Amino acid sequence: MRVSRIAPQEVKTRFKTIEILLIEDFAPDAGLFSQLLSDNTSAYRLSIVDDGEEALQFLRRNDGYANAPRPDLIFLDLNLPKRTGLEILEEIRANPALRPTPVVILTSSENEKDVNAAYSSGANLYVKKPGTLNQLEELMQALSRIWLEYGELPRAN
Repeated sequence: MRVSRIAPQEVKTRFKTIEILLIEDFAPDAGLFSQLLSDNTSAYRLSIVDDGEEALQFLRRNDGYANAPRPDLIFLDLNLPKRTGLEILEEIRANPALRPTPVVILTSSENEKDVNAAYSSGANLYVKKPGTLNQLEELMQALSRIWLEYGELPRAN
């Protein structure tokens, strides 16, 4: 697990530091996500796991993750090694402690079956990763504003 701690420029007073979990196996995408998020968001901590099994251990707080923070928001890739994003999403929605946590699918797949399966399994938003750096930066700005600035996230237990 990689954890990025970003020093907030402006601490949000309406909410504690936001715990974000990124489940992404492609290291360049994870690094870019982290960089763009830090450019657009104030008080947060980002945890990154890079395969489906590790994601489940993190979420269940097993095998070295006993002190893992409960995420306030999850960004989830569908195409992961060891367990798929849909399997992880189904486990999140089956767990009463995790069920209210918003899950944003952030994936390269635009397959209609994947889109429908994600929403049927409880995804809050399905976003196809854009093809250019400028588009990704615009996407991160939009996601940050909607989910972290304007949106109200459920309080983690």
